[in-house]
Amino acid sequence: MSRAGQVCGMCEGPLPSKAGSRGRTAVYCSAACRQRAYRSRRDPAPDVDALIAEVGRVANRLAPRPAEALLTDLTSLTADVGRLRRIAQLALRTEAENVTPAPVTETVDEVDFAGRSVRLPLLESPPEHLRLRDAMAPLGAGALVGGSGRLPSP
Repeated sequence: MSRAGQVCGMCEGPLPSKAGSRGRTAVYCSAACRQRAYRSRRDPAPDVDALIAEVGRVANRLAPRPAEALLTDLTSLTADVGRLRRIAQLALRTEAENVTPAPVTETVDEVDFAGRSVRLPLLESPPEHLRLRDAMAPLGAGALVGGSGRLPSP
């Protein structure tokens, strides 16, 4: 019924057959899995501890009879374990991709931060254009002739 190697992106169950149909291949096996995936994308920071506790509760109540209850619990358990696996994989990828140096990402108390003194290196001598600007400052804006940028001749 499902194509080989094609599984649902949420519950990892088999995808429905699309024999003879056009369009995109299915990513999710049902509308419920599509909605669950949407919610997990919309809320990317789940409570991992609560999710682990839920997996434990469902695993502890598993029983072979009735078969419908077993299937329902296994489906829920599979989805939750799949979500935990994706969270762990994302955490590993994110940890490996962090390229920001440690001093930038450290959290600092405001008082400690305010107490730090930042020393910038001083230039040995200011560039030529700054020396000219500083030399012309006492002359004021009226010293320039017609805005041409020339000083009046003596």
